[in-house]
Amino acid sequence: MLGLWRLALPFQRRYRSRSLLVALSVAALSHASPGSAGNLDVKASLEARQSYSSNIDLETADQKQSALISEVVPGLTVRSEAPRLTGALDVFPILRYQSAGDAKGYDLAGDLAGFGTLEALERVLFVDAQASVSQQVLDNRDVASTGNENDVITYRLSPYLRHRFGGAAQGEARYLLGQVKILDPADSAGNVAASDTTTQSLRLSLESPNQSSRLKWSVFALALEEARSDDNDVSRREAGGEAEYAISRAIGVIVGAGYQKFDDGVTANEVDDPTWKAGIRLTPGPRTEFRATFGERDGGSNLAADFSYKFSSRTKFVANYSKVLETSQERLGRTLANINTADESKDLIDKDTELAFNPDPSPFSINDQTTETETLRLGLNGVRGRNAFSINGSWSRQEVRPQGATDTIIPVSASFTRRLSPHSTLDLTLAYERSDFDDGQLDNEYSAAAGLTYRLSRNLQAESTYSYRLQESNVATSEFKEHRLLIGLKKNF
Repeated sequence: MLGLWRLALPFQRRYRSRSLLVALSVAALSHASPGSAGNLDVKASLEARQSYSSNIDLETADQKQSALISEVVPGLTVRSEAPRLTGALDVFPILRYQSAGDAKGYDLAGDLAGFGTLEALERVLFVDAQASVSQQVLDNRDVASTGNENDVITYRLSPYLRHRFGGAAQGEARYLLGQVKILDPADSAGNVAASDTTTQSLRLSLESPNQSSRLKWSVFALALEEARSDDNDVSRREAGGEAEYAISRAIGVIVGAGYQKFDDGVTANEVDDPTWKAGIRLTPGPRTEFRATFGERDGGSNLAADFSYKFSSRTKFVANYSKVLETSQERLGRTLANINTADESKDLIDKDTELAFNPDPSPFSINDQTTETETLRLGLNGVRGRNAFSINGSWSRQEVRPQGATDTIIPVSASFTRRLSPHSTLDLTLAYERSDFDDGQLDNEYSAAAGLTYRLSRNLQAESTYSYRLQESNVATSEFKEHRLLIGLKKNF
C-alpha cells in the first residue's frame, strides 16, 4: 500500500463538481432547524483495503493482466430525524492506486447517496432533496471493470406547497429541478453515449383528505421539460385522475383516466392519446397485499401489478411487474426518488424493493435512446435469528424506440449472512446473469463470493473476501474469468 502516499498529488479537475456536491450535501443535513437539536447522528470511519485481481480488466485468457489495488476509504454517515428535518447521507470516496490495467495509476472514485426533507413552514412549505454520485458502465455489453466505468452525478431538488381545503381535499403544488451529469461519456471515436440532462417540472394535485376512507381519489396535472446537451429535448404533458372504492376491507376496485403527450423529437415515438386503467386491490389479511391494473398508456396496452406477503415481521416475499416508456436519464431520476432508510438499520434502501439502494439497478445501458422496458421482479428477503438471507431474480426486456432492437436480461442472486459469534460474521453470495442481445450475442455470467468480518475491538474490524467471476459467451472476445482476493481494516470513530 506504499503507493497510496502519493495520492496527495492533484486529481483531475473533473472531481471538483463531486467535491462541491459532497460539501453541499453535508451542509444541508448538518444545519438542522433549532428544534432539531439532539436528533442528528454523525459517524465517521476510515478503511484501508488491499486487493489482488487475476484479470483486472476482465479480458479473454490471452489478454488478461493481474493487478494489485490499494484503496483508502474515508467514510461519513449522517442521519437526521428531527421534527422539521429528516434525511440521510452516506459519503464513501475511494482513493485508489491500481498497479496495472486500463485504470492503472491513481484515481478517485466512490459513492455518495443521500436524501432529505425540510419542513420550511409548518404544514405548508416543504423541500425534498436527493443526490447520488456513483460509477456506472454506460454500455451494458461492456464488463463492469474499473476501466469501463464513468462517474454519474444525479440530483433532484423539489420545493412544494401543501394546503388542506377543509374536509373536501388536500392539494399540493410541486416544482422539480433535477440534473443527470455524466463525466467523460465520449467513446474512443469522440461520440457521446449519453447527454447531460436538466429536468424541470411542475405538478399540481388534489386528493381525498382521508386516505383511510372507503372512497379514495386523486387528480393531477403534470408539465415536464428535459433539456439534453447532445440530443433532442424531451417534453411530457399529462393530466388524469384515479379513484379506489373499498367494497370491503379486503377488496377494492380501481379506475383511472387521463390524457398524455410525449415528445422526444422523434416523430415515430410521439404519444398524444387518452389513458385509462382499471384494476383491483386485495388485502385478504394483514400479511398479504395485491394490486393490479390494466389499461392503455404510452401508446399501447399497459399492465402493472404488485404483490407482497409477510411471513413474519422480518421476512417478506415481493413480486411486481411494470412496463414503462422513458429515457435513461428519467430512469436514473426515478430511481433516486425512491431512496429511503430501512426502519431498523437505517441503511439506505430503495423503498419499492426494500433492497440496498443502487443508483441504477437496471441491467440496461445509459444512453440517449427512448426505450420501452418490461420488468418482472421476484424477491424473498428475511432475518431469522442470527441468519439473514436474500433471494432475488428478475426478467427484463427492453425495446429501443423506434428501431425495435430488443435486449433481454435475466439476473438471479442469492445471499446468506450468519453471525458466527459476537465478533465475527460470514457472508456468502451466488449470482447468475443471462444477457440475450438483439444481434444474437448471448452471455452467461456466473459469480460467487465468500467473506468474513471479524471485530477486533469496539471500533475496529478486519475483513477478507474471495470472489470468482466467469462469463461464457457465443462471442469469443466477451469471455473472461477472474479470481479476486481482498483484505481490509476499518476504524469507526
